[in-house]
Amino acid sequence: MTEFDSWGDRAGCSGSAGAMGAAVHTAVGVSLVGVNSNDGTMSSTAVEDEAGARKDEGRGSKKRKRLRVVRRRVGAALLPILAPLVLRTLAWTWRKADLHGERFEECNKEKGFIISLWHGRMLLGLHRFEGASITVLISPSDDGSLVNSLVTRLGNKAVRGSSNKNAARALRELLTLLKQGRVVAITPDGPRGPCYSVNSGLVWLARATGYPILPLGLVTDNAWRLKSWDGFTIPKLFSKVRVVFGEPMRVEKGGGERALEDACELLKARMDEAEREGLADLGLDFQAQ
Repeated sequence: MTEFDSWGDRAGCSGSAGAMGAAVHTAVGVSLVGVNSNDGTMSSTAVEDEAGARKDEGRGSKKRKRLRVVRRRVGAALLPILAPLVLRTLAWTWRKADLHGERFEECNKEKGFIISLWHGRMLLGLHRFEGASITVLISPSDDGSLVNSLVTRLGNKAVRGSSNKNAARALRELLTLLKQGRVVAITPDGPRGPCYSVNSGLVWLARATGYPILPLGLVTDNAWRLKSWDGFTIPKLFSKVRVVFGEPMRVEKGGGERALEDACELLKARMDEAEREGLADLGLDFQAQ
């Protein structure tokens, strides 16, 4: 339900590729604008224009940074109060149903298991498990602090950590909770994506501990989808919502990186199948992710 970075290396590099593409585009633009066609040198006017543009860009960057700080502070103050109220109001109008709820009950008999759901579907998960005392892995970032307040106000608990901050402590806390028979929720594509990808951290934890993974599919027929990396989904008023408990899986101990990759592929397939089944129940087609 919120963020889990692999404790090993991350495979996703789309963000880096996009940044590199933007840098190349900018470099090409600068190299072509203001060049004297006779000798290839930049004119004094071009130099002044470039310097002015850089100054304006610096001002704009500082302004955007200030706006982000203000937005985060306002969000930190208002989110814990408003978000649970808004979510409960929306959810009161949703027409909800569970599919294969018996799988959740079967996993509960195991006394400790891991729920896996996509980062962009976490709002539906927060509502479905309100008050269930599930423990959610959340990034230690400032944005994670906002999510943390929402999770706790909805009757669940949080562990803060990621691959580059508090990783060892978060791992120890998760292991302790699982041994106590608690349920832990992790988003395998969080906190930075790529969207609908399974980073190896969740699967590694399941292999190291022997606890089962319960894939979760969360779908709706009518939603707002934010222009974020995860396509964050907010079902609209009176939407139909389906919570699909996928086929549980265990990751056998032993094996190398290839076995871990195979388990990641299997988990993604079962999460996709859960969403496919939920969408079919709503009369909708599944788009491969």
